[in-house]
Amino acid sequence: MSGRLPLAVGVFTASAAAAVLLAWMAGLSDAPRLVTGWRVMVPSSAVSFLCAGIGLALAAGLGSGDARAVRSAIRVLAALTLVLPVATLIGYGGGVRFGVEEWFGAAVSGPFSSPYAGRMSPMTALSFVLLGVALASLTWPGRWAFGMVRVCGGTALAVSWFAVLAISFDEARISDQPQFPGMAALTIVLFAITSYGVLAASHEVVTRIRDSGADPALHGGLVVSAFALPLVLGPATQLLSRWIAPELTTAIAAVSLAFALTLVVWRGLARMQELQYQRRAALADLEDRVTARTGELANANQQLRESEARLREASQHKDEFLAMLSHELRNPLAPIRTGVELLKDTHTPAMVRAEVYRVVERQMAHLVRLIDDLLDVSRISAGKLAIDVHRIDFREVVGHAVDALRPLAQQSRHEMRVVLPTRPVEVDGDPVRLAQVVSNLIQNACKYTPPGGTVSVVLEEGEAGAELRVRDNGVGIPADFLPRIFDRFTQIATGNNRSRGGLGLGLTLVQGIVTLHGGSVEARSDGPQQGSEFVVRLPHSSRRPAAAEVQPADDRPAAASPPSRRVLVVDDNADNTAALSMLLRQLGHDVEVADDGEMALARAEYFRPDVILLDIGIPKMDGYAVCRELRQQEWGRKIRVIAQTGFGDEQDRRRSAEAGFDGHLVKPIDPARLGAVLV
Repeated sequence: MSGRLPLAVGVFTASAAAAVLLAWMAGLSDAPRLVTGWRVMVPSSAVSFLCAGIGLALAAGLGSGDARAVRSAIRVLAALTLVLPVATLIGYGGGVRFGVEEWFGAAVSGPFSSPYAGRMSPMTALSFVLLGVALASLTWPGRWAFGMVRVCGGTALAVSWFAVLAISFDEARISDQPQFPGMAALTIVLFAITSYGVLAASHEVVTRIRDSGADPALHGGLVVSAFALPLVLGPATQLLSRWIAPELTTAIAAVSLAFALTLVVWRGLARMQELQYQRRAALADLEDRVTARTGELANANQQLRESEARLREASQHKDEFLAMLSHELRNPLAPIRTGVELLKDTHTPAMVRAEVYRVVERQMAHLVRLIDDLLDVSRISAGKLAIDVHRIDFREVVGHAVDALRPLAQQSRHEMRVVLPTRPVEVDGDPVRLAQVVSNLIQNACKYTPPGGTVSVVLEEGEAGAELRVRDNGVGIPADFLPRIFDRFTQIATGNNRSRGGLGLGLTLVQGIVTLHGGSVEARSDGPQQGSEFVVRLPHSSRRPAAAEVQPADDRPAAASPPSRRVLVVDDNADNTAALSMLLRQLGHDVEVADDGEMALARAEYFRPDVILLDIGIPKMDGYAVCRELRQQEWGRKIRVIAQTGFGDEQDRRRSAEAGFDGHLVKPIDPARLGAVLV
């Protein structure tokens, strides 16, 4: 509750008490009576109320300023509040009068008919003791202090209500006669509001009341109603008694009061029940949310465990792949290195040299294929593999792939059975990529079929399209391996599979290429040593047959040899530059070299080459910048600039074309393609 209410109550109480005290000191003893014949507030009560009001006003500021000094001041004022009431109670107990009222210059004249007249009544004194203890307890921490505020302040408030109830139904009780409550009207009012202010000043009391659901009990409207009800019923009863029997009016007043109290009690119970329902609903909602959150955390933990397992598996696959890649790269490098040593020996016979050349060429082709497979898989995963789709005869693609791989089957002592339809099998596809699919499947069958086994290739045309089946009677595929047979770097563990080499990418490429063509591929096997079968399905062609193009006869005589060109080779790899320069000179071309971008521009300006073989990743200026600078020169616009680089993605080719390159060759450069760009 805000500290403004205790402050306002404290200021009002202190002001009213000060006014009464001043009236006594000025000799106006009847002024505090409010109504003639009523009991008057004596000076000792005014002094106690003055101290209590000031202390309550200070208690409103306990949360700010010098709290220690404020607490000390409140305790002193609480003690002063108790001094005169305690002295009065001692006087009553000993049957003596200390003349307390005369201490403040208040003269009480006339003989006293009783020991109560002219001084604080016992009920008033006891109420001040309760009020002073409650006020002092505001300054102490702990449960006992909180209990004292609650009990003493609440009791003082209840006493004031009982006093109101008594005087409402018997006006004579507010006179100077020695009967309950023995309080002046102003005293009752100040006790009610001051005790209410003390309760409102206690943070713990307010918190406890609010937590119990009885917060409205401290609201001013309900408290005022509780005090106003007897004040209304009392005069109403006296008024009705003029026309109705006193017994009936008393009964009506009692029933009305009981009815009002019952409403307050039941309203409080209903409010508490409502709060209980709300609390139970809040607890149930909290429990549901905790349960849901616990489930979410459990799911998150499960996902983390699964992610961790996948990461461990991926790490294991990475290690296996690196070991596999190292093995596959070392295999072709071994004969290449041996061949180089043979070629360095001048005593090596010509026949041996020729065989060495063939070995090096085969192993280089194998290395290039390994790299191409890696790049193709990367392009498929990124969705960047480009295919040149047009209407083709799939039968011819399969036939050419089979013919190219017959030497491999013969070398492995495999029987190859091929069944092709007599009519064309037309599909929409890229013949180069589909030939790659067929080749990978046949090579895979040969790889996992022992010598003397059979590999069959059957192409059929059904209602839905073409169906290619490649079957072998080799090692087969375990049932638990079939779902991941098309995963990257996946190979069946056998005793001799490593002798055939490979990175486990062939089937991944098959699935990716077939999917790009709108088809599907399926792996079948009855288990280990039962062979395997791969089925590729492609839809029928939806394109119209292209019109036959008749190529005009070329009557020009064939050139005896390609023309000689002026070629500038730009590369920061000295060995590649030297080897490529020697090859070009041997082909009859005039060659200059450069190893960075600035040197390339300088050599091009004085050499004026016909063709520039330009590497992309060179020092000082990269190949893109060099090409753009060349195109800015009048003499450089007609030069044919060809990129020679290890970057071969579609994005790299597009970027080189945007920079002004006329062609794009990927290292290692195929001599045949090199010869084509130089013509």
